[in-house]
Amino acid sequence: MGPEIQKDKAPDDEEYSVFQVETIGDAYMVVSGVPKRNGMRHVAEIATLSLELLSTLTTFRIKHLPDRHLQARIGMHSGEYPTGVDGHAQ
Repeated sequence: MGPEIQKDKAPDDEEYSVFQVETIGDAYMVVSGVPKRNGMRHVAEIATLSLELLSTLTTFRIKHLPDRHLQARIGMHSGEYPTGVDGHAQ
């Protein structure tokens, strides 16, 4: 039996130098290097998180659908980032 994924456990600054920006439906967005700067480590932090997530998915089993496997689509962006304030119309 594979590991259990805890819905209430998310990556944070304790384990990775990442910050959860947003969750929309099944999309989970994190950034690295903001709001706490980490020098040139942001790419490595996001890549490490991504690889560990993929590794976990290979052994994860859905209890009520044992023949099905979770799939993930992971993308990365490097460079400037957009900002905004939630809840305010522009």
